[in-house]
Amino acid sequence: MNSDFDAHDDGMTDLMERRWFAMNSAADRLRGECDALARVFEMAESAWLGACSRLKHLEAMRDVLGDELARRQVDAPRLGADHAGLAARDETDMPRLMHG
Repeated sequence: MNSDFDAHDDGMTDLMERRWFAMNSAADRLRGECDALARVFEMAESAWLGACSRLKHLEAMRDVLGDELARRQVDAPRLGADHAGLAARDETDMPRLMHG
């Protein structure tokens, strides 16, 4: 009877060991996944911060151009139709103005 108990105990110990090793392997895989996702998150955050910075710069340039357009539209009636400024320009000039 004692041998039945020992065999049962050994079987439970083996089962527990197999489960422990399986869980340890699963934890290692999940840790690797978490590390990879953390790196992706850092790259995405860096890209997001860069895009926000570029957006802020672009909006500032847009606002300066908008102010200049508004000033020219106010000045245009005083200067006459020949000096209307950007109001008569083709839209294809806008990228050149933004980079210049």
